Amino acid sequence: MFEESDYKPNAKNVRPDGTIKGRGFFGGLKRIDNPDNTSSEISIGVDFGKGEKLIPTMVPNLNKKELEYLLSTPEEKLDSNPELFSQIRKKAVRHAMYRESKGLPYFAKEGEQQKFPNLKAINDDSFASRLMRRVGLKE
Repeated sequence: MFEESDYKPNAKNVRPDGTIKGRGFFGGLKRIDNPDNTSSEISIGVDFGKGEKLIPTMVPNLNKKELEYLLSTPEEKLDSNPELFSQIRKKAVRHAMYRESKGLPYFAKEGEQQKFPNLKAINDDSFASRLMRRVGLKE
């Protein structure tokens, strides 16, 4: 389904805030639009009530279509399908809020990688839903 790469975090691959990108929740995946390149996180800046935060969009609660979109669309064109990217963004925010509520970083730590589609969904949707409504995001 999705082809893994041998991506290893290094000083050449940094997030917009200058921190080194990790392996993400899926490990590095080869891009569909350019298999010579790898994506592991695809970060976006969002504000869900505490100032802008950098969070990953490649999160475990995505479906196949959403992950395919992220891996086949250049980052600067992600908003070319506003409806689909809005769904991805909402899921990324929900996942970030969940991790924050558990005292975890937004980005995957080493050892948290899992293969798609054997992904664990967030079980506490009611908590995440309440947080999203509190900051004005619709599900």
